[in-house]
Amino acid sequence: GGGLPRAGGPPLVWSAALWAPLGAGPLVAAASAPPTGDEEAIEAGGSLPTDRLKERQLDRAQRLVADGRWSDAATLLDDMLAGDRDFFFRPRAGQATWRSIKTEAARLIGSLPAAGREAYDLQFRARAERLLEESIAGGDAAGAVAVARRWVHTPAGQRATLLAALEALEATQPLAAAAWLDRLAAGGGEAFEPTLSVMRATAWWRAGDRPTAVKVLEEAGTRG
Repeated sequence: GGGLPRAGGPPLVWSAALWAPLGAGPLVAAASAPPTGDEEAIEAGGSLPTDRLKERQLDRAQRLVADGRWSDAATLLDDMLAGDRDFFFRPRAGQATWRSIKTEAARLIGSLPAAGREAYDLQFRARAERLLEESIAGGDAAGAVAVARRWVHTPAGQRATLLAALEALEATQPLAAAAWLDRLAAGGGEAFEPTLSVMRATAWWRAGDRPTAVKVLEEAGTRG
């Protein structure tokens, strides 16, 4: 019993009409699959897919960032996020913990300084916007979700992520919605507050994780 605590701020409006051009069925199927590559860390307990080439690409991307070669780093990191599959690696030899290569690539993009983000935006902001608009106009649900997966650090990618989470909530897939929303929060979704925090709390509440739901709202209240 008991309802979800509410954060302050303007009223939250959720509307499936935002996705109407895509059609409900395809979008539900696409959005209900949580974003891949978002595991913070996985303890070895089975066989995880690995790829030495992807590991070398990650190493090279880290060196490019360290050297301030922003355009080259942005191109390589985007290429790593473009693939359908994700792979895993051990940050240090001998560790039992594995990390997602896509998660690390996305984290690197999110941590770029102003000059690096500018180089990234110059290459991908307009492209992401165009592909999202084309996906919605053409009823391509998978294309819209692909924008959310690949370009979460662009305005178009963030909107696509929020809308994918909304559809997952309305399709009674709260864990999928929580995964999308947590990814958006980690990728710099401040422009969507307080709506983002309320949606995150709702997703976790519906998934049965009430402590996390309350924590999200408490953190939102602390930020004001």
